[in-house]
Amino acid sequence: MKQILLLFATLLLLGIQSYAQTGVAINTTGDNPDTSAMLDVSSTTKGLLIPRMTQAQRTAIASPATGLLVFQTDGSAGFYYYYGTQWNYLQNFWQSSGNDISYSAGKVGIGVDTPEDVGTAPLNVQGGILYKGGQSGADTPGLLYYDPNSGNGVFKYRNNTTAEQILGTGSINYTGTLWSNISDDYVANPDVICKSHLAVGADVTPGENLDFISILLKANNLRIKFDDTSDSPGFPANDWQLTANDISSGGANYFAIEDLTSSKVPFKVMAGAPTSSIFVNNSGMIGFGTSLPVLPLHLNYRDTPGIRLEQNNTSGWLPYVWEVAGNETNFFIRDVTKGYTMPFRIRPGAPTNSIYVSETGNIGIGTSAPARKLHVSDAMRLQPTTEPADAMAGDLYFDSSLNKLRCHDGTEWHDLW
Repeated sequence: MKQILLLFATLLLLGIQSYAQTGVAINTTGDNPDTSAMLDVSSTTKGLLIPRMTQAQRTAIASPATGLLVFQTDGSAGFYYYYGTQWNYLQNFWQSSGNDISYSAGKVGIGVDTPEDVGTAPLNVQGGILYKGGQSGADTPGLLYYDPNSGNGVFKYRNNTTAEQILGTGSINYTGTLWSNISDDYVANPDVICKSHLAVGADVTPGENLDFISILLKANNLRIKFDDTSDSPGFPANDWQLTANDISSGGANYFAIEDLTSSKVPFKVMAGAPTSSIFVNNSGMIGFGTSLPVLPLHLNYRDTPGIRLEQNNTSGWLPYVWEVAGNETNFFIRDVTKGYTMPFRIRPGAPTNSIYVSETGNIGIGTSAPARKLHVSDAMRLQPTTEPADAMAGDLYFDSSLNKLRCHDGTEWHDLW
């Protein structure tokens, strides 16, 4: 037996070159071990075979040293190494283990059955992605994270300037493609329904207060355009626009409805116009300066409310202006063009039927039943005057020098008594 052991030891020493200071080499060439290795094994026909054991045998190793390596032959077979407190599986480049994680040709799959199911995307996740909240690397463009402390929780991302942007809240339910990027514009198809509030404009900021505001337009030029594209004969196709304020420095502040097709502004309200400048109640009555119109048209103004009737010369007629107005002293018709004269005036307190025009054209003074072209129900006074120079038949006057009522027969005057 001693001879056999001696022979085995001799043969073993023939293939091992031992160097106390540099390490051990196992080979058939007699080469020295690499100076960086304690054990240098080389061969072109054989490999290194480490201890093989079952899972039960591996876990039964008492006090395994950190770095201990074994090969497990059952269960999830493969290389295992001990890392201080536990055994770790030394997987051969992410081989799939059930619905776990897999790698194939530069593609990563999570929750897929086999590496072949990864598909064409660089990352294929089945079962959803859970964002626990918070972020790291806040200065990294493209960072996507969930912020549980913003409102009821929102998704956010960092744009190209690393500024924080809100990605959206709640959920979007749709069929097909919702948004498309066409010429740097986002186009939605089919319809988009916003069941909360909507803010539009270059100056809208995340977290904008939209309480009680259904649609907010916020920018330095605000317009809503109605572009009617009807092109069939007979169909209306006029374009309109709601406009807020001039766009130039020093321009006017107003709200207007513009007829874009005709280049006209039929409706404009200047900033600062008082409350109830124009008011239409539920009966269709219109108040100017009042929210309580009592007639179809009701004017309320601080001094002499009235109506101006102004004829311009666009149709070839001479311009002329009349005014109908009233105040505490009188109701009147004013001839503005001829020096603001008042050819017609009614004083406050004038009795009913002071002037009455019947359906026959008869005029009653103090009566609503005139029997002649002029019917005076009380005494009539003729202001005394001198004899008219251009008398005609039928003229009647009271002579101030004769104190007589006189009538002209077409040739001469006659005293009536």
